[in-house]
Amino acid sequence: MATTPEISITDNEDGTATVSVSGSSAGSTNLLRSQKVDLQQKTNTWTTHTSRVGDGTISVTLDNGFYYFYVESTLSGDTKASTPTRSRVSDGAGDIFTRCLNAVQSTLQELSLTGLPDSQVLIKTIPQDTQDLALPCVFVCPAAAEQFTPGGGTNQRDEVIYPVMIAYLKGGDQDSGNDTARQSYLSSRQKISDVFRNQRLSGVAESVNVTTKFYNVVDENAWFNHMLYVGGILLNITVWQPRGMF
Repeated sequence: MATTPEISITDNEDGTATVSVSGSSAGSTNLLRSQKVDLQQKTNTWTTHTSRVGDGTISVTLDNGFYYFYVESTLSGDTKASTPTRSRVSDGAGDIFTRCLNAVQSTLQELSLTGLPDSQVLIKTIPQDTQDLALPCVFVCPAAAEQFTPGGGTNQRDEVIYPVMIAYLKGGDQDSGNDTARQSYLSSRQKISDVFRNQRLSGVAESVNVTTKFYNVVDENAWFNHMLYVGGILLNITVWQPRGMF
């Protein structure tokens, strides 16, 4: 006779889950099944995975989402099923907004802008006082709120726009007629725009396009009071985001 098994699930955060089976009869065949929690499809279909003999672990690869799992334990024609248990399966990539910020930072570092070391490309919650910072530097910050595009996306994905601000700061020379600092600043501003504009954001798989909005080339207050080139470029990063529970 088969005994009723118990299961526990570990999300490995790499697109796989490990299902641990305990309490089954020695020599029993334990078959794993799963069903995705899908509020749109509301399906009752169970997917059959691999099996093992006796207690132990079963590894399964699945898309991001929440799933119900159970194990059917069979011995000598008798079958007992574990209680369905819900667990998340994730790929460890993190939330989309954070990945957008990280991808923008990484792309800016790869540009190797003149005089700008990687350590001076900083992700911040908001642009902050630069009194103790070496220049030039770049701040990468969340800007305003995400936007939802009604009717955008696909049958299973929604179109969401994530706004990311790039604030570029560079010291200037107010008295120079041949202002190399200005030329370097304007060149960097163009390179930043070119690398992001009207294309997908590298490193964010859900990204479908990036548009740019320019702010003043030079903030007059920063220039006259601090002799700083301060300018901003807003990236509107459009993604097709999976719908449902994740």
